[in-house]
Amino acid sequence: MINNPVLHKELLMRARMRQPLPVKIAVALLSVSILGWLYWMAFSWIYSDTDPTAARSIWQITMCLQFLLIGLIAPSIAANAISQEREQQTWEMLLHSRLRPSEIIMGKLVARLAI
Repeated sequence: MINNPVLHKELLMRARMRQPLPVKIAVALLSVSILGWLYWMAFSWIYSDTDPTAARSIWQITMCLQFLLIGLIAPSIAANAISQEREQQTWEMLLHSRLRPSEIIMGKLVARLAI
């Protein structure tokens, strides 16, 4: 995976993209507020419940939600990466390279999820 040229190219391309400062601040504030609200709800549920398995239930719910989100978001991100390659007319070049299709997809997916 480390020697994947698609992953290397995608990571460099993502690192070079610049977002305006107000957009970065807005995204950070929105993320922090949503996470804060979720943590507040989870902790208030744990503290109000006297059942000793409440924390375990929260942990299982959290892991299931993360798995569900990754399972739904990852294919759409990979499809978006492939459509961008087709728009840039570089998809045929990738297909005729020595890379296997799984290496191309994994390189694009890991680069998108790493940021």
